[in-house]
Amino acid sequence: MFSRNHRSPQYQPSRVAICGHDTKDIIHVLRDCSKAKEVWKLVVPSEKQARFFSDLFQIWFSTKLCCHLKMQDKEITWSCLFGLIAWRIWKNRNLFIFQNINWTAHDVLKSSLGWAQHYEFFSIGTKNRSTFSEIHHYISDEWVHLFTDRIVARASGNDHSGRSDS
Repeated sequence: MFSRNHRSPQYQPSRVAICGHDTKDIIHVLRDCSKAKEVWKLVVPSEKQARFFSDLFQIWFSTKLCCHLKMQDKEITWSCLFGLIAWRIWKNRNLFIFQNINWTAHDVLKSSLGWAQHYEFFSIGTKNRSTFSEIHHYISDEWVHLFTDRIVARASGNDHSGRSDS
């Protein structure tokens, strides 16, 4: 799962097991690692945790991504939030391994909820233009535009490209 490529100067094999566990398979990273469990326990009701933490990977992953029910008190679907939390756990684990950046369960949840709310709002369409306009105006100073050609443009004018053609 993790490359033993030593091009990154921050890479240290001892950091792979951030939870102290030697298993490095995908189900451990996304669900069974103690750091991942902290996150999932914040969103999975306690009466559903036994099943949530026991399914085989393919069943666990596919059923969660196929559940498009809206979450209580939120206008976001479980599949959207689940996918974003899984991605954020993976991303933050790699940040820890390669850059020694630590994270908390609340960091992951806050970030994932923010992305999910933005996604759901914009995926609904433009039913309410005035709301869109007010939100866009409110956050325009910190707005980040992501393009498919790996370019990120901030409202501040500081742009970054993930690939150089030179």
